[in-house]
Amino acid sequence: MSDTERSVFQSDLPLKEKLDRARTELLDLSARNRLLNVPRFSKSAKTIDVVDERTSEIYRLLVNEGKAFTFLAGKPDRPKSGQEEPDLPDDDVDYSPVVLPQPGDDDLDERGITKRHLDTNLQTRMTPTGLQRRLLDLYYDARTLEEEQGVNILFLALGMLKWVDPINKENIRHAPLILVPVRLERGAAGERFRLKARPEDHTANLSLEAYLDRLHKLALPAFEAGEDFDPAGYLDAVADAVSTKVGWEVLRDDVVLGFFSFAKFLMYRDLDPDNWPDGTQIVDQEKIRALLSDGFETREPLTSDDVAIDPYISPAEMLHIVDSDSSQTLAIHDVRNGRDLVIQGPPGTGKSQTIANVIASAVADGKTVLFVAEKMAALEVVKRRLDHAGAGDTCLELHSNKANKRMMLEELRRIWHLGSPRGQFPSSLADRLLEARDKVNAHAARMHVPHRPSGLTPYQVFGQLTRLRQQRQRPVDIQLDGSTDWPADGVSMRRRLLDEVSQRIDEIGLPIHHPWRGVALEVVLPTTVERLVPRIESLLARVKALQEQLMAVAQEIESEPPQVLRDSGPILDRAELIAAAPTLAAEALASPSWDNRAKDISSLIWTGADFARRSVELSEHLVSGAVDMPIDGLETELAKLPAEFPKEGFVRARQLTILLPRLRDEAERLNQELGGTSLPDTLAGLFRLLATGERVAAAPDASPEAFAATVWDSGLEQAGDLADGVATLESARAELQGLVMDAAWTMDVAAARQALATHTGILEGLEQRVPSSESAHAVHHR
Repeated sequence: MSDTERSVFQSDLPLKEKLDRARTELLDLSARNRLLNVPRFSKSAKTIDVVDERTSEIYRLLVNEGKAFTFLAGKPDRPKSGQEEPDLPDDDVDYSPVVLPQPGDDDLDERGITKRHLDTNLQTRMTPTGLQRRLLDLYYDARTLEEEQGVNILFLALGMLKWVDPINKENIRHAPLILVPVRLERGAAGERFRLKARPEDHTANLSLEAYLDRLHKLALPAFEAGEDFDPAGYLDAVADAVSTKVGWEVLRDDVVLGFFSFAKFLMYRDLDPDNWPDGTQIVDQEKIRALLSDGFETREPLTSDDVAIDPYISPAEMLHIVDSDSSQTLAIHDVRNGRDLVIQGPPGTGKSQTIANVIASAVADGKTVLFVAEKMAALEVVKRRLDHAGAGDTCLELHSNKANKRMMLEELRRIWHLGSPRGQFPSSLADRLLEARDKVNAHAARMHVPHRPSGLTPYQVFGQLTRLRQQRQRPVDIQLDGSTDWPADGVSMRRRLLDEVSQRIDEIGLPIHHPWRGVALEVVLPTTVERLVPRIESLLARVKALQEQLMAVAQEIESEPPQVLRDSGPILDRAELIAAAPTLAAEALASPSWDNRAKDISSLIWTGADFARRSVELSEHLVSGAVDMPIDGLETELAKLPAEFPKEGFVRARQLTILLPRLRDEAERLNQELGGTSLPDTLAGLFRLLATGERVAAAPDASPEAFAATVWDSGLEQAGDLADGVATLESARAELQGLVMDAAWTMDVAAARQALATHTGILEGLEQRVPSSESAHAVHHR
């Protein structure tokens, strides 16, 4: 705080004198104030000087008739390179004469005014380029200032007071006398700017009035704006008021467009005690006395910021229309209780929300609130929040472009017709809010209750789980038995153990890769070492040999050698594929067809793979070699089969192709064992061979002389007859068992049979069926 501020606000001066000094600081009576010193025909100042125009006609057309004006350049642009330069100065603005009037422009109307002063064109001394650039600057700056501060400071100054600085007689100053609020408009970027009067009151130069009154003891005439206002009469009255000053002059037709701000002067005038009504003097206001003299009363806060506010403020007392946290709620509650405070914070901390809630609470309490902000954006943010909450109709805008009388009266009429607010805050809703709040608070309290034996709260557990999720740590299936019974120190101990294990892993690597993995020995004795070292050396030698082989294979197939054994799989697979590949000549491998006919080769490989797959599928249905067997004439042979030949016949035929070779081999072997010279070539002959074999197998044992008998030399057919006779004999013996003595079968009955045959023929058949005694005797011995 400066010394001047301390002398004013902390001194023992009377309250009125402190207020007067504070008001004086709001005044700017120096030459920097444009309301006292307008720069004329300046290249740097953002002003446009209008020449050869009449103030009274501009006021009539612009204010009274509401017409729009345009601007005219006073000289052409400087020529471009290569063009001939006219005899004009290089500056965009100068004091050279303007364009000469055209014939007919000096004609007078019935009031004695020339025609060129009756149009809506404002003449300047600027070039078209300089004029357009200056209008653009004024247009954008005026719009930005109005958007940010909510106030228009673009005025058309009509008439100038030329006055002399009393300190330096050589300093000639020009102060505007009539200020008309205007705005610049254009439809598109290529169109000309138009100047229009704003629907606001025009005013006199209040700063000039204060300057003349304080320093020169001169009083300007009263400025009574209205429909009957006569600018020429007012300028004449000003000229009379300053007629006593030497060198001072009223320039009635000097017109300047520029920025003029007297907001601080309005504050200066509002703080004047003489402008306050009796009984409500400004020096008697509580806030003014607190600011300048008495200071503000110190009150203890309701509670500190780190303490829950729910026990102190009930939901029924929270008349909030937007969200509010605990610190904002405390501020709103303090304001409602009449406490003076300052709320500060960076952007985005909820100041506009707090202000909106303060306004809504004050309106609900039947109070009136004046919300003032330096920036228009701050007003608009709060107004939007009130509109969104349905409380915007309680606000009357007294600022920005909506501050004119007509719009204010229209807004008052609209609000009046809305009637009084309807509805009230139901008590049942407050009770439900209280119940819900207590329920939520109880949940929050339970979240911070430590659980035994771990001592952890649910809040800590959820926080840890959230941290793991943010680190993209997925849940694991590891089950920790008894983990819910671990105390806090037990968890810490296990954490330290895990940290130690993790440190060991960092030092020695993963156990799965450690050389001692799988060794269950807790202690390694020297004898164990002596026993293991030779084995390890032998194993190492084998490993080195294997590595050399892998290196050789990798070099042979032109691959990178593996660094560890577990990486040798791809190399071995590739080597096996190369080894299993068909043997191809070097010319075939170097053939350009691999590059030129890659698609054909790929198609051929696919066809071969498909053929191999189908061959495997059909192998169980075809005999070996059937795939390679030519089928020429097969269709003709199949046509010879009868029409009723069943499909099962093909199946049986296939079975015969397997059985017949086996039958032929067995028959040939049997024929050799039986001593046959030729193998039967018919199925009937095979059946006879089989029957002979069965009979020989069933014949009784015989002596070696029987096998040496000449009967075997007579041929296999006689042996067959002999076998039939033996079979008949054995069958007869079986039938006559118990009727004939065993000795009768070996008895020579040739004489008896002859005698019987002589007398009867009953035994003739038997003679033919029973072999001779010699044969029977041989068979018997066999």
